[in-house]
Amino acid sequence: MKINFNIQPSEKWLDDLARQLGTTPETATTFTMRYEDSFLRVNTVPYNKNFIPFVGKLVTQQPLGFCKENFGTNEYWTLQLIKSSRKHKLELRNDSGDVRLFESYTSGVFFSSSMIVDLELEANQETTVLSVNLHRDWLCEQLGINESGDPDEVKLRELLMSESASFLCISTYPDWIDDLVEHVEAFNWKLMLQAKCLQLIADLSSQLKGKKSVACQLNGQDLQKIEAIEAQFFGINMILPSIDFLAKEAGMSVSKFKKCFKVRFGTSPYEYYLNLKLDEAKNQLLEKKWTISEIASQLGYTSTANFDKAFKKRFMVNPSTMLRNAS
Repeated sequence: MKINFNIQPSEKWLDDLARQLGTTPETATTFTMRYEDSFLRVNTVPYNKNFIPFVGKLVTQQPLGFCKENFGTNEYWTLQLIKSSRKHKLELRNDSGDVRLFESYTSGVFFSSSMIVDLELEANQETTVLSVNLHRDWLCEQLGINESGDPDEVKLRELLMSESASFLCISTYPDWIDDLVEHVEAFNWKLMLQAKCLQLIADLSSQLKGKKSVACQLNGQDLQKIEAIEAQFFGINMILPSIDFLAKEAGMSVSKFKKCFKVRFGTSPYEYYLNLKLDEAKNQLLEKKWTISEIASQLGYTSTANFDKAFKKRFMVNPSTMLRNAS
C-alpha cells in the first residue's frame, strides 16, 4: 500500500491529512488511523503558519509507503527525522529527476517543499517520524540571517529563498529526539522543539562551505559504496568485521573509509554499530520479553556492567531505571 500526500500548509491541514487517510481527527491536534493490522497516530500543536510540527508513530504489519508530492513552491522547508525498528528507505527527487536514496534505521533531511519525498517501510516495523514545516521568511528571521551577513549565513539564506528543489543531509540523528516525541503533550513542547530545530538548521550552514552542499561532501560513487557496506555488514545480530576488512570491501583506504562513513552516518563505524545494538536493546527492554542480563548476553556483551555503562551513555539512563519508568 502506498499513500500519496499533497497537503498544503493551512489551518485545515490536519483535517485534510486525516480525511486522505480515511479517518477524522479526535481532537484539534491528534488523530489515529487503523488499516487492517497497521496503526498510525499523529500529534501536532495548534496551527501556526510559520511552524507546523507533527509526530507520527506507526506500527506496520504489512509493507507501507508514503509519498510527499511537489507542493509547486519552495515557500516552506521541512525538517524530517525518522527512526525505525527495521531499515526504512527514503528517496528524494527534485524537479530535474535527480534521485538520492537512503536506507537506514535513522535518517534526517532538511528539504524544500518542491522536493518529492518517498518513504518505504517494511512489514513488522515500528517507526517514529518527526516532521516540521517551517515558512522560509520566518525561518530566516528567527535565524537572524540576511543578505549582508556572514558568508555562510548568506549561503544558507540563498538556499532557503531559492525556487530550486534542494535538500541538506542531517548526518547525525539528534539524541534529543526520543525524549521530545515521548512528551509531545508537555506544555512547553513547542518552544523546546522550536529551539532544537533552529539550532539544528543553523548547524547545517557548515554543509554550504565550498561546493559540496547537497551532496553532503560525498560523490555518488563513494556514497553507494558506503551504503552498500552498511547494508551488508552492519546487522544487529552480526559480528562487525575489522575496519581494514570493511575499507578493503569498499575499495578505499582505511582513512578515507572512516571519513566517508562519518560523513554519511554521522559517527564512526564502530560507534554506529554499537548504537544499532543499543537501540535494539532498548526495544527488547521495553517489550519486557527478556531480562537485562539476557539482553546483554544476546547482544554480545561480556558483562552486564559493560552493557549498563554503554546503555547509560547512549540514553542518559541505565536499563533498570528506564524499565522502571516505563512500568
